[in-house]
Amino acid sequence: VVDHIDHTAPTCELEAVGTLGNNNYYTSDVTIRFKKAEDNESGVSHTLIDNPTITTDTNGTTVTGTVVDRAGNTGSCNISIKLDKTKPTCIYSGTSTEWTSEDRIVTLTCDDSESGCTSQNPISKTYDINTEATNWDDTIITDKAGNETHCHQIIDIYVDKCTQTESIYGNYGNCSASCGGGTKVREVTVKSTFGSDFICEIFNESTACNTDSCHHGGDGDDDNHGASCGADGTPNCEGICGYPGAGSPCCVGDC
Repeated sequence: VVDHIDHTAPTCELEAVGTLGNNNYYTSDVTIRFKKAEDNESGVSHTLIDNPTITTDTNGTTVTGTVVDRAGNTGSCNISIKLDKTKPTCIYSGTSTEWTSEDRIVTLTCDDSESGCTSQNPISKTYDINTEATNWDDTIITDKAGNETHCHQIIDIYVDKCTQTESIYGNYGNCSASCGGGTKVREVTVKSTFGSDFICEIFNESTACNTDSCHHGGDGDDDNHGASCGADGTPNCEGICGYPGAGSPCCVGDC
């Protein structure tokens, strides 16, 4: 004699235990357990959860719970879990350890391979003064699960604007004239002392040389302004300094 017939499958409901972040993502390990396992006829015999603990990041894993009643009927229930425990990564683009005299633009962006970054715009900074390496001011980036990362590391800039320099002077060349005033030239090299060893500028620098007046003809001395001596030893100043002949003011002194 059969006292009772049970053809009805038991019912169940699963729940997740963990830290729930944003957008239905958990941000910690998740334990799955039965929230409800019922059978109103023969009663529950035993239960089983196929994946009771989730510890690996996932954009969607389905966990199944099974309930068997005393009559052998089986019921099941599911729950979908999204898990992102990994903080987003700070990505800096535009950095370099190669020196430049140009402005350098560095951009900070967010990278996250699980839930993805929130829709925050990239942050760019322009470095237009002498800078080798500098600390990026603290900036917070977030992913869609709610994980946060503080970006504040040392970044390489290597910009040299040639504002700290020293001058290296070459030797002067020959004077352009032997008397009466000439010029001589030397090369000047302006070199950065900030760190790049850039040659910032090269130019020529000139100065006066051989400024003494020149002697014009004859074998006379300076007092005779180049006048030649006649046969009698008297200076012959004709045509010299515009005076007509010997004894003119141009001719003073003996030959």
